[in-house]
Amino acid sequence: MLGDALRTWWLRRAYAREGIEAAVLALGTARDGHAAILRAFGGHIAPGAAIAGPLHVVNAATSFANLTIGAHAVLGPETHIDLTDVVSIGPGAVIEPRAALLTSAHAAGLRPGARGDGPVRIGAGARIGTGATILPGITIGEGAVIDPHALVGADVPAGARFAWHEAADLALVRAR
Repeated sequence: MLGDALRTWWLRRAYAREGIEAAVLALGTARDGHAAILRAFGGHIAPGAAIAGPLHVVNAATSFANLTIGAHAVLGPETHIDLTDVVSIGPGAVIEPRAALLTSAHAAGLRPGARGDGPVRIGAGARIGTGATILPGITIGEGAVIDPHALVGADVPAGARFAWHEAADLALVRAR
């Protein structure tokens, strides 16, 4: 416990001049130590969460307070997180490499008025596939599975699977 407190103090001191921008840069280049950096700037990271680097965080303003990662959740390398609004990742959830969790229409590249900003909530034990994009205001239910490269623009119920189908564009396939 003292080790975490000392590390947090050191990180805050090290980034005092540059502030959150330096922390964001460190997250984007570091291979490890992500949880400590996020905690040092207000992120709510439970013990046992595994965060592979680099991690890309945008729109953090002055802290990572909009980010919650549950116990034993796993974030793969090059995960992109927009913190305009709240991002909550439940215990045991898995976010595979290069997935994007977007909370603002601007970060999502949507035209103004097409979709508002909103929180992204990933339920306990859910799995977000490699390269998948979760749009603003979406909730992924507990144990749901999002296939690789899917673009998710609607809530996905617990235990459901959201898949990309070339012939049908997007389809929601009910629980297995």
